[in-house]
Amino acid sequence: MNRNLRIRKLLVGIGLWIALAPLSAAPPWEVQIAEALEGMAKNYFKPVLTTAFGTFTYEYTGLGSAFSRYLEEKLATLLQGSPRIKLFARHAVENMDPEFRKLYRDFFKTTDVDAVLYGNYFKEPNGAVRLHLEMASLTTGELVGSTDILVPSQEVPPRIDLEPPALGRTMNERKDLENLLAASKGSLLVRAVSSRGSGAVYKTGEDLTIHVFVNRDAYLKVYHIDVNGKIQLIFPNPYYRGNRIQGGTVVTIPDASYPFRFQLGPPYGTEFIKVVASTEQFLDIEKAFSDLPGRAKDVLTRGLTVLKREGSGVSGTGVSTSGVESSGVEIAEALLSYTIVEK
Repeated sequence: MNRNLRIRKLLVGIGLWIALAPLSAAPPWEVQIAEALEGMAKNYFKPVLTTAFGTFTYEYTGLGSAFSRYLEEKLATLLQGSPRIKLFARHAVENMDPEFRKLYRDFFKTTDVDAVLYGNYFKEPNGAVRLHLEMASLTTGELVGSTDILVPSQEVPPRIDLEPPALGRTMNERKDLENLLAASKGSLLVRAVSSRGSGAVYKTGEDLTIHVFVNRDAYLKVYHIDVNGKIQLIFPNPYYRGNRIQGGTVVTIPDASYPFRFQLGPPYGTEFIKVVASTEQFLDIEKAFSDLPGRAKDVLTRGLTVLKREGSGVSGTGVSTSGVESSGVEIAEALLSYTIVEK
């Protein structure tokens, strides 16, 4: 199946170890970053600040590009061997969301993760790139420190795109999809974020996992919207049909216990995940991994969130959820995005 999101049987991942150059050989802007981060850590009350990466996004779009991963790899290089900062092996941007932060606080205490490093980058008129980096405490949410660094234009490899792919079209599509999110009625709440954070960047061949939180017991549907606007149901699916999750918990789809994985690949660009939660089971569950007819905007207004009414005897699909909501069923929706780039 030549699609961005591929369903694969479980495989064993292979880590890639990269030999890193010493800091003394780094250009001035990298040295400035290293010194700034060391200064932030110096002001922290612990001698060593264990830090996880958040996302690094283009200007104020909330979207990443190939430069996001380039910057992340540079930062990982600079932090290796740091006497004050220890880089945690997994991303933690999901913990910036208050709901996730409350749930994961105990976990991060036991693993001694103290802070998250994240930021934005901006294209200057002369072609240089301005970096704005922030470090925040995961336990208190307070800002540990921030810095602004200018990267000369000649220091950015020409093959590294600064701007997210098809930025104008993607921003318009995201706006359309956000406008389609059902207003939450009642007490049901759902949050969703990818393992690298909403707006993060994945390289082709990497796996996508989604963290989902609901505050009450609920049933889930998860939809994938590709770079061409095609939409598929990806969860539940033939590999895993159980779509009920316990309230007050975070589930990872798929985690290591699931008999499948989501693998990302070309064509490159920004994709979306829409999560729909319901306090009762859905009446209709579409065929997984099959293109639903029409554009995503049109499909998502044709009753994909129509729910089962207990004891009503109602069957079929509808074009509105208003009647369902009035019968006591509650729904909530969440949207996240990520960008796929070449290796």
